[in-house]
Amino acid sequence: MANYLTPSSYGSAVIRIMKRLGIMVKITFYEKPGCVGNYKQKALLWGAGHVLEVRDMTIMQWTPEILRPFFGDRPIPFWFNQSSPRLKSG
Repeated sequence: MANYLTPSSYGSAVIRIMKRLGIMVKITFYEKPGCVGNYKQKALLWGAGHVLEVRDMTIMQWTPEILRPFFGDRPIPFWFNQSSPRLKSG
């Protein structure tokens, strides 16, 4: 994954620094189509000059082997979107 970064790896402050330094990368961006948050994230990344390969996360064939590297050493509760309506409703 030398030239691929996950969008969640970088906040807007890091993106601004990368833009200032002229660093551009190809990013594989997994999105939920129609998500306003994803639209804003993509706009920030495109605005910083990055190339996005956008993929629909709802049709991906996710397996534990594919997902595990995304979570690194994070504790299991941090694997989930705490603002998800489905998670909030139990």
